[in-house]
Amino acid sequence: MELIKYKEILYGKLNSELFIWDSVWETFRPIKKIGWNGSIITHIDYKDDLFNEWYGFGSSEMKEKCKHLTENTDLGTYSTDITKLFLDKEWFFDRYISFLPCSSKDNKSWSKYLNSSNLRHKTLRNSVQNKTRKSKLIF
Repeated sequence: MELIKYKEILYGKLNSELFIWDSVWETFRPIKKIGWNGSIITHIDYKDDLFNEWYGFGSSEMKEKCKHLTENTDLGTYSTDITKLFLDKEWFFDRYISFLPCSSKDNKSWSKYLNSSNLRHKTLRNSVQNKTRKSKLIF
């Protein structure tokens, strides 16, 4: 399983299924989707019915799968690129982003996304100037 840590939360991806490490339950749990909601990158849980027998997992098979993943996964080996977990991406100004339902797709939201991810606008002008400056310094 591929592990990715984002803002102190450990996510996992196995084939096309997404999981989150829940330190309170000390196990992996399945999640439906990871994406941008207009203000932060977050996820959607399977926590629907509190009185469901398989609360947080969805089914007995998924609970067994999560138990197996918990026993066989090294939690110390992870990367930090959250975009690997975006399953259904769409083009948003200058990059692909996965959106959660009801997220805004305007300039303000885009600016918040760049700030929260410590990114800059992708522009041709900036990349050409940076390469020119670097090449002048090298010669």
